[in-house]
Amino acid sequence: MFAEIAIPNTTLDVLTYTIPDNLASDIRPGSLVKVELKKKKSFGIVIKTTKTTPLSYTKNILELLEINFIPDDLLQLLSWTQKYYFANWGQVLNLAIPKNVYQYMQNVNSAGDEIDYSTKPPTYEFSEFPAVRKIISSLKEHQYKTFVLFNPDNKESAEIYLRLIEESLRLNKSTIILVPEIILTPKFIVRFKERLVDNLLCLHSGLKLSERKQTWYKIRNRACSIVLGTRSAIFAPVNNLGLVIVDAEHDLSYKEKERRFHFHARDLAVMRAQQSKAVAVLASSTPTCESFYNAKCKKYELVSIPKSAHKVKDRVLLVDMRRSKTRIISPKLKYEIRAAYKKGRPVVLFLNRLGFSRVITCQDCGHIPLCPTCEIPLVLHREGKLFTCSLCKHREVAFDYCPQCKGNDFLYQGIGTQQVAADINKIFPKVEILRIDKDSAKLLNFKSPMAKLTSVLITTRLGIRDLDYSQLGLFGVVLADTTLFRSDFRAGEKTFQELNQIINQCKTNKDCKVIIQTYHPDNYAVYLAVQENYLKFFEQETALRRKLQYPPFTRLALITVSSPYSAVIEKISEHLEQKLQTIQNITVLGPTQIRPVKKKQQFAYQFLIKMPAGKSLSNFLSRQNFIYDKVDLDINIDPL
Repeated sequence: MFAEIAIPNTTLDVLTYTIPDNLASDIRPGSLVKVELKKKKSFGIVIKTTKTTPLSYTKNILELLEINFIPDDLLQLLSWTQKYYFANWGQVLNLAIPKNVYQYMQNVNSAGDEIDYSTKPPTYEFSEFPAVRKIISSLKEHQYKTFVLFNPDNKESAEIYLRLIEESLRLNKSTIILVPEIILTPKFIVRFKERLVDNLLCLHSGLKLSERKQTWYKIRNRACSIVLGTRSAIFAPVNNLGLVIVDAEHDLSYKEKERRFHFHARDLAVMRAQQSKAVAVLASSTPTCESFYNAKCKKYELVSIPKSAHKVKDRVLLVDMRRSKTRIISPKLKYEIRAAYKKGRPVVLFLNRLGFSRVITCQDCGHIPLCPTCEIPLVLHREGKLFTCSLCKHREVAFDYCPQCKGNDFLYQGIGTQQVAADINKIFPKVEILRIDKDSAKLLNFKSPMAKLTSVLITTRLGIRDLDYSQLGLFGVVLADTTLFRSDFRAGEKTFQELNQIINQCKTNKDCKVIIQTYHPDNYAVYLAVQENYLKFFEQETALRRKLQYPPFTRLALITVSSPYSAVIEKISEHLEQKLQTIQNITVLGPTQIRPVKKKQQFAYQFLIKMPAGKSLSNFLSRQNFIYDKVDLDINIDPL
C-alpha cells in the first residue's frame, strides 16, 4: 500500500510514500503522519491511498500521529480547492492549517470540552420573516441547499443570523459565519455572545500564530460549534457542519488577491456546504450577478426580506459635474458641507482613488473612449498618443479633440484624497480635516474614524468600514465615476453596489444627506443605485453581459506571465498563446502587455480566457501545462 502525502509549510505537491504493514489498517485520507523529507523529519497529511505506484523506490512512512486529523468534508474541500484554483497541496495546507500546530497539540490536553448547545432568549421581540422560516425548514432536512438571502436594507441581519445559528445548535450542528473584513468581527462577537453563551470562536489572519494554533485546536477538538471569521475561516476544522453563512456575499474582500492561488471564500462556502450536506446562506443587500442569476436559474433558492419604508429620495442628490465649473468640489457639495458644518454635524467625503488610472474623460460632455469589441474603457498608453484595450489587442490613435462635442478639456487621472483635502482646506480654512487612506491609516493607527473626526473626514473605502453613520450630516461621493469606468466588465456592478451600500447606511439617519458627483448621471448603474432598484439593475446588467459573453454566462481565467528577461517572456507568451489557441470551446483574449506586479519582474503579459458556464480551466488544462523556467506565472480563476 502507498500513500500520497502533502507536506505543510512547503510549496510541494503530493509525494508518494510506502505504508508499512503495521499501519496499513489505520492510515486513511486525512491522517497525520511523520515522514522523511530531504533527510529531515516532517509532518504530512495523507491525501489518498493507493495499491500501486509507478515509482521504483519510495520511502516508508515513519509514524502515524493522528488517524483523523482533518475532517472528511474539509479534506474534500481542500482537494477541490487545489484542483480548481491550480494550486499545489503545500499552498493549500499552509492556508488551512497553522504552522507547527501539531507540536502545540502535543503540549495541551487532547480532550475537548463538551459543547454547550444552549442559547439565551432574545432580549426583544423579533418578527420572524418567511425567508428565515424557509431556511430553518431546510436545516431540519439535513440536506445541501444554498440560499441567496436578499436583504435590501440589511434589516436585522445579525438577528436573522442568530435565529439560524440557534436552530443549527438545536440540531447539534456546527456553523461557520464569514464576514468580509476583520474590522467587522467585534460587532458580531458582542451581539452573538449575548445569546450564544461561550460557544463562539474567531479565526482570521489578524490573530497571532499562537492564537491561531490555540483556536484551531479548540475548533478541531469540538470546544465550540460556531466559528466566526474572514475568508480563511472557511477552512476551519469544524465537525458536523450544518450551516455556512456568508455576510455581504458581494464583497470583494472574499476574493484572495495576495496569495499564489486566488480562491473565493464565497464559492468555497457553497462547495463546503455541498460536501457536508449543510445549508449555505449567501446574504447581501446587493447580491452579485452570479449569485442572483444562480437563484433565478433555480441552482440556488432566492429568499427575500421585505424592504423598509424609509424614504431617502429627497435626501440623495446627483450632481452633474459636466455643468460644474469646478473639478472636485461642486457648488452644491460646497453648500451642503457648509450647512452640515454650521449644524455641528460631521461630513464624510468618499472616493475610490483606485479608479481611472490612465482612462481619459471629456470634462465638457463626459465622453470616455470605449473598446468597440469589449465595451470597456480604453486606456492612454504610456507614450501618450495611443489608446489600448487591456483585454484584447485593439489599439487606436488618441484624439486631441473629443469626438462627441469637439471639446479639448480632458481629465487624465483619478482624484486622490490629498487633492480633495487641499481643495477643502482652501474653501474652508478653519475646518478640521482628517484624511484616511492606505498610507495615512498606517500612521494614524486608527480604530474608529468618527472618534477622531470633528468636521470633515476624507477617505477611501478603508475609513468607512466601521463608520457610525448616525452622527453624520452629509456623505459626499466626490466622483462616482472612479469605479464606473475602469477597464473591468464588472465596473457597473461594483459602482451600483458601492453607491447602494452608502445610501443604505445613511438611510436611517434622517439628518444625513447624500451628494453623488458624476459626469454620467444617466448611467444605469448610477441612477438605479439612487433609486435603490436592484432588480432593474440586475436585468440591465445581465442583458449586457449576455451580449458580451461575460459571467454568469461564461467563466473566466486570467493568466499572467512575468519575467525580468524580455526575450524569454516574449517567447513563452507566444508559446502559451499557441497552446491556448488549440483548445476547443475557449476564447483567448490577449496577450496584452501590462505593468508587472513584482518590482523585480520588468516584463509581463496577460491572457484572459473565456470558457463555457459550468466549466473550469481544469477541464481543459492541468498545472503541468504551465511549467516554465525563468518565468513567474500567476493563474487567477474567476478573477474580480
